Amino acid sequence: MKNILILLSICCLFMVSCSSEQKTEQKTVAKTDSGSQFETISEGIQLDGKSVTLAGITFTPPSIWKDLGPSGMRKANYALDPVEGETEAGSVAVYYFGKNQGGTVQANLDRWASQIGSSDSAESDIRSTLTVDGMTVSTIEVGGAYNSSMGTAMDVSKDAKANYRLLGAVVEGPEGNVFFKLTGPDKTAQAMSKGFVTMIQSLHK
Repeated sequence: MKNILILLSICCLFMVSCSSEQKTEQKTVAKTDSGSQFETISEGIQLDGKSVTLAGITFTPPSIWKDLGPSGMRKANYALDPVEGETEAGSVAVYYFGKNQGGTVQANLDRWASQIGSSDSAESDIRSTLTVDGMTVSTIEVGGAYNSSMGTAMDVSKDAKANYRLLGAVVEGPEGNVFFKLTGPDKTAQAMSKGFVTMIQSLHK
């Protein structure tokens, strides 16, 4: 009888271990080989802020980001103080407009890319597609002179901010698309980027 109980315990532990491994594998799966940092598993990032559930998904930011709360179209809003040598804070905004609202994934990625504009300083944008907890996530990264205008493609104007970086992710959630957007001066945005990428990789239904 004792041997049977020991055997059952070992089997249970094995099943729990397999289930955990399977869930981790399902959670973040790279679909492309684009060199995107979204496709690299970030380590050492503490997602210990206040969790938010929106459109059937839950995400948790790092507590080192200032939680500014919802504002207007922004369902969640975060900031990070500028790093040494820069004067403006980095920003992460989360948007949700309702099921089947907010435009197509492609249109939003193109619009975000257009905010960097077409200048000599603009990088080629890097795009990738991931599967996170069964949800399709389309991402973009680009750096250059940033114009915050929300319009169609345009040249960078004299009011554009030089040496900026933008990371974006469109998550096809159970209740519609959710849009995550990070912008800021290059070094400050880079300081936020690992937390941003880790947060996206850790989304769950």
